[in-house]
Amino acid sequence: MSGPACSPLRYIGTSLLIHCAVLAALLATGVSVARLQEDDSALGLMRTRLTSTPTPASPEVTAESVTLIEAVPTLTPAEAAVLPVPEPPSANPPARAAITSSLGAISTVVSSKVAPSRFATATSQTARDIAYVIDASGSMVGAFAAVCAELNRSIEALDSNQEFLVVAFQSGRAIVVPPGRLVSAVEGAGETATAWLRDHIICSGGSDPSAALAAAFAAKPEVIFFLGSGAGTSGALDLGAAELCAQLDLLNPRSGGTGRRRTAVHIVECLEMSSDGVLPATARAQGGTYTFLDRNRLGLQPVKGQLP
Repeated sequence: MSGPACSPLRYIGTSLLIHCAVLAALLATGVSVARLQEDDSALGLMRTRLTSTPTPASPEVTAESVTLIEAVPTLTPAEAAVLPVPEPPSANPPARAAITSSLGAISTVVSSKVAPSRFATATSQTARDIAYVIDASGSMVGAFAAVCAELNRSIEALDSNQEFLVVAFQSGRAIVVPPGRLVSAVEGAGETATAWLRDHIICSGGSDPSAALAAAFAAKPEVIFFLGSGAGTSGALDLGAAELCAQLDLLNPRSGGTGRRRTAVHIVECLEMSSDGVLPATARAQGGTYTFLDRNRLGLQPVKGQLP
């Protein structure tokens, strides 16, 4: 069919096609809306069930628990070995600081407390490491046993956390009591040291203490008790008081920063007292004291013509 009669039919067909397309679109939209409504209903039902079902109570998260979690990150073993231990939070930082300071002060007092060290007529209140330098020259023949007894009393009065070294001198030699180093002043240590001196030393010769002082300072003690026979005896210090002072200045110099010496040297002069005043001045310069140990204290008879 052709001509003018075909135009109305063609128009009708086209219109039907358009209407069918529109209808199909509307139907599809309706289906989507229905599905959305169904999904929304399902979600609403799920919300209702969730809100109506009781859930177990969760632990409360506090500032402490958060701090703990943050303080334990994932680390390798090597990193964990050097991880600083976090300090727990303090409700009162000033009070905690005061307590920490007090504990530190108490710890310092406890750790630094030692027995006073006393030898013959000299005393040191706080020394932890002590060296005894003893004259064993010819002038000490009659007094050496009494000096050993005084030495034994001194060592036995020390605490076990203190250490000591004993060095004797004669004829310029240093005789170091075994084991030749600072040892703990345990019970019986004084008797062991002095027994060795009595068994191995015969007093003789001159009294130059140079080598013995060098050996004592090498142990780096806090205190040296130096005992030497006085002037006017056959074994008076060969070094001379002035030379002794100079040598001590070399062995025990003052610190450039503080002006203090590492070791305090206490000088004990025995038997005879020198009159030049050098030894007392030397002891003061070395941060120590000078004392005199007379024959009466040693249990010896006075020299003929001399007052006891």
